[in-house]
Amino acid sequence: MQKMTNELRSKIKNYIKSGIAIDELIKDIDIAGEDLSHAVINNFDRNYQNISGCRLIGAKIARANLIRTVARNVNFDYADLSNANCRYLDAVGSTFLRTNCMNTDFCGADLRSCNICDVTATLSARYFYKTKMSHNINDLFDSVWTRVSDNTTMQFTEPR
Repeated sequence: MQKMTNELRSKIKNYIKSGIAIDELIKDIDIAGEDLSHAVINNFDRNYQNISGCRLIGAKIARANLIRTVARNVNFDYADLSNANCRYLDAVGSTFLRTNCMNTDFCGADLRSCNICDVTATLSARYFYKTKMSHNINDLFDSVWTRVSDNTTMQFTEPR
């Protein structure tokens, strides 16, 4: 992995403003702690890497591959993370406010202390098998799974 340079950061910001995908710019670049908000990343393949502290607010990262990725305190708010493979993702302390997680596989992931308010996800044991979550979320899932069929679409909202 190569370190991010100021010149590359500037180029990435220009691509993001223009709506151009930044796939090639970040290939083999350490993005931990970087702000990639509103980026279009068509091939977001970060398996077995550390992206902790990254800001991906509003990013389009559908079909991402984040298998065994360390993504602690990552801001995924408003991102499109649909159809992603997040098996064994370590996302402790990350936020997923209004994130699209439809058909995203979180099997074995660690989602403890995550903010998942208004997340849209496919609620299925297939996608959440052995996922670690805060106790109140686990209790919610347990009670919902007894009432709905597999692959039910749900949206979690914060109580008012």
